[in-house]
Amino acid sequence: MAKPSHEIAATNEINETETKEKDTYGFEGAKHELIERYQPQFLAKGGEHIVYEIPRYPNVVIKADMAMTRQIINWNVRHDLPIDTLSEVLNRGVQEYLSAEQKRYAQLKKYFGHEHVPAQRKFVVKVPITEKILTALYEGDPPPVQGHEVQAIVTMQKRAEEVKDPQRLTLVTGYAEEDPALNPEQYQKMTEHLVFGKNPEQKIEKDALLGLQNNKHLKKLLQTAEKDQNLAETLKEIITKCIAYSEATGETLDLAGKDNLVLAPEQGKWNYKLIDALYPGQATTAEKTKIALLNIGLGQTISGTEQNILLNTFNYIRAVNGLAEHFGLEKRINIVPEAMEKDSAGNTDWLSVVGRP
Repeated sequence: MAKPSHEIAATNEINETETKEKDTYGFEGAKHELIERYQPQFLAKGGEHIVYEIPRYPNVVIKADMAMTRQIINWNVRHDLPIDTLSEVLNRGVQEYLSAEQKRYAQLKKYFGHEHVPAQRKFVVKVPITEKILTALYEGDPPPVQGHEVQAIVTMQKRAEEVKDPQRLTLVTGYAEEDPALNPEQYQKMTEHLVFGKNPEQKIEKDALLGLQNNKHLKKLLQTAEKDQNLAETLKEIITKCIAYSEATGETLDLAGKDNLVLAPEQGKWNYKLIDALYPGQATTAEKTKIALLNIGLGQTISGTEQNILLNTFNYIRAVNGLAEHFGLEKRINIVPEAMEKDSAGNTDWLSVVGRP
């Protein structure tokens, strides 16, 4: 049976995007010792990472941290240095960052279990950078730079075979604000309930949750769990751990994109891996959220950075707390500052605050 025209169009659009990204982030024709030795092949771009595979080492993937690489470039540009410079001062800051990231990853393993978090090592290394990659890093407006190499933060991670499984499912919170058909009243009501804990005696229906956190991956996950008890129990375990992790560390997980948290069948049961679930360099997001909320309560205008933190935090907490409610779990993530009354959340138009991406 032929595919409907809208499915063909969607498939073509995905293929065009993949081809464009490969052309942008690939190293075809680049002359450099590292490129010739390891022949990195572009796999994907997700969030702030560019992911490559190395044919000689099929069990690992290499992830380049775009945000930190930009910061290193910016530091060198400000100090009128070639972008491949790693001065003593800059290296000290980089090593502090790497140490902090190592501790964050250890926390992730502590709360979710080593078996659910792929082994990885993060380091700084000088790598080639093409004009296309540099332009993409700065969304078309790169600074004038010296050199064709850069000091980059790179992660070497054990390859998660679950990503290749055609039966895999993925827990995706998505962004409710991206939905052009979003109902502002429903958005406000569910944000007050799921994020701020208003009317705790009321229960949000599954269809209402899926209508707000409107993405096909979450819908498929819950539809499958309705018919698969083991998957439902696995999801309860994940949500319970998400709540415990966020409450203890003050961090939210990056579940906005596909395959950051993957579930796949293994020996008759569902297993899961947190492949790329940490926001790079963004520790204590819950605490930063509380500060932003207090500033809003004081009538202050929040910054674009704070707005982005609220956007990510609200979507994560709405989804996690909504799933906790759906599965009948007792605990919730609480990010409401002690000085902020829960009922006062209704005095703020939260969709206007976070905006639309």
